[in-house]
Amino acid sequence: MIYLWVRNGLLIDVGKVYKKFRLLNMKLILTTLTLLMIGCTNSGKKITEEDIFQKPTPGDSMSYYFPSVLNDSIKRIGFFFQDFKQKQYSNSLYSFKVPILYNKIDLQTTYRLLWLRSFNQPVCFSMKEYDGNYYLNAKTLDRHPESYSTIETHINESGKSISNTVLKFDQLAIIAFDTTIALKNTQWNEIGNYLSKLSFWKCPIKDTNEVKTTDGSDWIIEGLKNNKYHFIVRRNAQGTLLDFGKFLIKISGLKIEEEAIY
Repeated sequence: MIYLWVRNGLLIDVGKVYKKFRLLNMKLILTTLTLLMIGCTNSGKKITEEDIFQKPTPGDSMSYYFPSVLNDSIKRIGFFFQDFKQKQYSNSLYSFKVPILYNKIDLQTTYRLLWLRSFNQPVCFSMKEYDGNYYLNAKTLDRHPESYSTIETHINESGKSISNTVLKFDQLAIIAFDTTIALKNTQWNEIGNYLSKLSFWKCPIKDTNEVKTTDGSDWIIEGLKNNKYHFIVRRNAQGTLLDFGKFLIKISGLKIEEEAIY
């Protein structure tokens, strides 16, 4: 053993210090790699989650995430519920800090599943082709964002009370879980197989045979491929769609009880 005499009469085992230093150095390296989340592309260029799954712009906070056809496909129950689903879905997606897809130009393929349940945390799966590789991002929110408008009142210069209807998206929910994984080619192909079984690119936005329920879940799938965009909205998933959700839960590592999958 090699000891080093230091001030105040202390002896230090140099060998043990060296070993601890090496261990600390390795932990630092591993932590750095974990924070990067994604390794290198085939060209050796380091990439991060933000490179793959872009963030929303400030202007997205008050924007609708879906084309106006969504408004037309939902039956309105009075003026108060006008565009309600647009607001609910857009509010959730902005809280997830994901970008708007329907007006995006991108030749690389992107799929996204927004899963909103009445009694459980919102979930969002984003699947992306990036530079010849494939990735999955899974997120949950701590709670459902508020989807209703709020009334703010202020006094103007003449002393008159002015009321404005304000819908704030970015202060209502926070991300509780966030993970990104690199997908194997077989997993990416399996995602494509599920979407093919659903006839995703050809089926209508709304299910004409949908059973109306007060409580349950909404499953909203978006796709952007070769600059073509499509989305579908389904209530209380069954069959292939339910299996698709379970597949994404499994490969993402999300811990969700069977009874909470509906």
